[in-house]
Amino acid sequence: MDKWFTVDRIAEDTYIISGYRHWEEIHYYLLNGSGQSLLSV
Repeated sequence: MDKWFTVDRIAEDTYIISGYRHWEEIHYYLLNGSGQSLLSV
């Protein structure tokens, strides 16, 4: 079975998590700060 999600680094502290096998092809953005992180859809 292929992986459901891919993770790509798009900046030093920023990642995009993509769900290409989901029917909506979802994308999440993970932003890592010095004290906290933010996960956005």
